[in-house]
Amino acid sequence: MLCKNIPKRMIALFLFVPMLWGGPANAQQCVTMDGDDSDWANDPVLIEAPDNIEGYFPDEIGAAVTDIVDVKEVKAKFVGNRIYFYIRFWGGPVWPNHAQKIVYNQRIIKYRNRGYYFILLDLDNDPTTGRDTYEYDWTLTPLAYRHLQGEENTANIGGEVALGLATDSGYKLPKPISARAKYIKYAGDDITFHCPPTGMCGSTYFFEYSVPDPDTLKQMAWNGVLYDSLLKRSVWVGHAWGYDFLEMGFDVSPIKKFWHDKGVNYLQPGDTIALAAYVQTPIDDWGIDMTQRGELVVPEIPPKPSSIIFDGNDDDWADKPAIIHAPDNREGYFPREVGAACTDIVDIKEVKAFINADEDVLYFMIRFWGGPVWPNYAIVKNDPDYGTIYIHRGYYKILLDLDNDLETGWDPREYETHPTTLGYRWLQGEENTDYLGAESNMGVGLYIRWSAPHPDWGFVKYVRYRCKDIRRYFERDEYPEIIFDYAVCNPDSAHTVRFDGYVTTDSSMTWFGHAFGYDFIECGFPLSELRAYWHRKGFNFLQPGQR
Repeated sequence: MLCKNIPKRMIALFLFVPMLWGGPANAQQCVTMDGDDSDWANDPVLIEAPDNIEGYFPDEIGAAVTDIVDVKEVKAKFVGNRIYFYIRFWGGPVWPNHAQKIVYNQRIIKYRNRGYYFILLDLDNDPTTGRDTYEYDWTLTPLAYRHLQGEENTANIGGEVALGLATDSGYKLPKPISARAKYIKYAGDDITFHCPPTGMCGSTYFFEYSVPDPDTLKQMAWNGVLYDSLLKRSVWVGHAWGYDFLEMGFDVSPIKKFWHDKGVNYLQPGDTIALAAYVQTPIDDWGIDMTQRGELVVPEIPPKPSSIIFDGNDDDWADKPAIIHAPDNREGYFPREVGAACTDIVDIKEVKAFINADEDVLYFMIRFWGGPVWPNYAIVKNDPDYGTIYIHRGYYKILLDLDNDLETGWDPREYETHPTTLGYRWLQGEENTDYLGAESNMGVGLYIRWSAPHPDWGFVKYVRYRCKDIRRYFERDEYPEIIFDYAVCNPDSAHTVRFDGYVTTDSSMTWFGHAFGYDFIECGFPLSELRAYWHRKGFNFLQPGQR
């Protein structure tokens, strides 16, 4: 027979629904790390900083007086469980910054781009505790000097945390192709103990993430998930450069966890925190700029679901029973019209699922008969101009019989006028091939294109989380109604392998998660929107105690 690699993996299940609750997400739009600041246009300026004037500071201050280092204004906001920062400078281009120039025989032969860009957070909003930002490496900062001159709005920040981006790259002239990125790092630093007059500065990195395979393109803009050893799970971080600004974003979970373990519950709803920008580059002999304080009120931060760690490791599924066992599709078993997928990386072996009531999240894992499941090389083309093109594409769905009634909803024994593998097995009299009667399907859809030998021509088309009303899927006058369809912002190949974070909805941020292991995919989907949709249709599905 002809085996078709049909990219629809559908499986049915029913679960016991425990007592559920689900609060609204923080109703703010997401920030896209793209070097375009239009998504900051309506946010207020929290800090307005003066330009550092040439000759204003004594030599010992070490102030940065170039416009591409001097901070002009700062904005910040919470969205979902993330905190975003926007630092605008007095000039540009801010990156690459040509912070160091290597001169040989009176000629510049190499530029080095290097800098450290931090936001300092005064989590208790008390300038008398935490780091004294008037002093840096035992010398006065620009902020302190301005304070000594009696300038207004130059209060000490008293910071407990520094969140920032550190990056380093260089290239030789006249061949910029020789450019290389040394590192791109995100750091969270406990700065409660400031630098004393003598001795070492006291600080503790509670996270330090390195972007894998850094390059000059990633230095301009990057966002994705990196592993946090404190949380033992992946968290989102990102940044992007505009002409005269930098935008950064951080998951707040590591901050809250670090301080919670110290007995302090910072970042509670209604708290006022203070912040300041701090920039350090080799320009002007390691000059720095440090701004005055600004204030930000902490909104309700939605708890991030954590029953399953989306890392492609199935250890946290070990104690969960398989509620479906599916047979392997055998080569030659199905007639051609069935269109069965008979490769092990598509054929489903078992399904596990459960609902966490406190999180109001449905978790499910689909295990296949073989692997690696992703990337799946679903389509391979040979193009005379582009070479070999690999397309990885797939849709991994769970069908839900929400009323547990086989006589209502879609009959998955037929698909697009043809019998499905389930339908054919049912016709052969096999056991456990009951009609499902599904009302909804939900799952993740992925598409990535990669061209060899030119991987830079590759792109990720989408990473989407979708849910449909399929009660009348194959009635010819009706098509599935979309319950939700949310895309990951700026998807990349890392996002296709795993994602654990928030996506933008019409008026809020909603959490989703998925990850591929060698022979399985694990997913997490919130239930509140699904429940609300069916309530609007007059059905009270997903109520406590239902199956």
